[in-house]
Amino acid sequence: MARSSSTIDSTEDDGSRTANESKETQSIYSAPDLLVSIGRRGKKGPADEGEWVAPSSKHLSNLRILVVDDNALNTRLLGAFLKKYRCGNIQEAENGAEAVKAVKEHTEVFDITFMDLSMPVMDGFDATRKIRTIENERGCSRQVTQDAVPAVIVALTRLASDREEAKAYASGVDLFITKPVRFAGLEQLLKQHEDGSLWKSSQ
Repeated sequence: MARSSSTIDSTEDDGSRTANESKETQSIYSAPDLLVSIGRRGKKGPADEGEWVAPSSKHLSNLRILVVDDNALNTRLLGAFLKKYRCGNIQEAENGAEAVKAVKEHTEVFDITFMDLSMPVMDGFDATRKIRTIENERGCSRQVTQDAVPAVIVALTRLASDREEAKAYASGVDLFITKPVRFAGLEQLLKQHEDGSLWKSSQ
């Protein structure tokens, strides 16, 4: 994600934003009206073989969620949205290195990780690969018990090219969402995770 941008990402009263605003005052979240643009479901990463086991249905209030983004406004908005749906167990990280550290420090796997791909220190691609390595070392697998499944990693990015999408899936991402993000689409994702339908479709 660029340090500054002239892209108009969200709806305001005057219908516009000033070009080249600092990143901290811009958000990638748009008005909660249209469905998010979700790419094809993630392909199996290097550590995955065979068919995935669907994550167990879990009430949203019990979900462990990690939000990884170096834009403080994005983090606040996504956090507020998640709390609206009673997702109370939320941890934040400002870059990929902090995300990897958070995963290492938690004995239980995060259920969902929202991962920005373009960040300083460590980007989302490297962070996802390292997180998948940690999960493998802990014996997490979608082929075994549902108590040991890896996190669902959702990439949030302006990098909308086929090349970047393929790179994200190769790193271990499960879902690829292009910015600007619509809250209605995130609501749909949470509900599908809650009822266990997110992974019923074939890969």
